[in-house]
Amino acid sequence: DKMTWNFDMASAPKTAKVILASKCGKVIRSNWIEKEQRWNAFAAKEQPIAWQYWPEHPSATDEFGDL
Repeated sequence: DKMTWNFDMASAPKTAKVILASKCGKVIRSNWIEKEQRWNAFAAKEQPIAWQYWPEHPSATDEFGDL
């Protein structure tokens, strides 16, 4: 399921928008900043504790047919 927390940060996709959970209880939309080797909204030495995929709009899938 794409809307489930994954605690393996090494598996977080660095080429997509994701939802990250911080150690202080915040949930943040983020993306990987390659140049700085860190997640957006996190300091260089700060690591999120979990991630999940950012959801697509329902019309982006075939589930509802052509819109």
